Formats: sequence, structure tokens, C-alpha cells
Amino acid sequence: MKKLFGITLTTLMLFALIDCLGGCLLLEPSARTEPAPVLGEVISVKVSPAQVTVVRDTRRQFTAEVTVTGNAPQTVIWSVTGNTSSQTTISQDGTLYVGRDEKSDARLTITATSTFDGTKSGTARVII
Repeated sequence: MKKLFGITLTTLMLFALIDCLGGCLLLEPSARTEPAPVLGEVISVKVSPAQVTVVRDTRRQFTAEVTVTGNAPQTVIWSVTGNTSSQTTISQDGTLYVGRDEKSDARLTITATSTFDGTKSGTARVII
């Protein structure tokens, strides 16, 4: 039997096996974590029409054009401010409903905010 520093190779291999039982003995390749994909960024959000006059008790459709790089989502959340009527609302598809009791001199602001980057938004003005 061969010896290394006075220890038989079989004994040396046993010590190495015991020493590695705490974590260095791997029978299968370790799992690899893939890096998260780079989605890109939102460059701008533009709402159309930019300005419009609407009468009470009617609907008006708005659209958002979201310019992005890479695979950044182009979705937005819609909101309306400046309304005096709780009936004046905007749906998540961009459809504005102006309530019957909205003030005739109300000035509404329609906002489309990026769901990916909340600092990017576009607005439109609505005159009643």
C-alpha cells in the first residue's frame, strides 16, 4: 500500500471524505441562478387627445402612447382630477364619463401613469 507522509492513501481519502461531509461533497451540479432579464425603461407617456371639450353626461375615449426601450411594459393607470362630481370617472381602458352634475366650468385633467415607472406620465385637459 502506498503511503504519503506516513499515512496510507486509503486513510487519507477517508479523512478527505469526512472533512467534506460538511458541504464540499457534491454529487450533482449546483443550481445556477440566471440573472434577471433587463426590461428596459419608459421614455415617455403621451395622452391623446391632448385637449378636448366634452359635454356633461357623455363619454370620451383617451389613448396613451407609451414609448419604451427593451421589453418594458407599455401599460398605464388612468386617473381624473379637477372633477366636482363623483359620477365623473375614467375607466382603466381610458374611457372618461362626465357626470350629469359636473360643473359646467370644470377643468379636468386626465393622467395616464406608467405601471412600470410611476415617474412617467402624460396628461390631457378636458373642458366641460
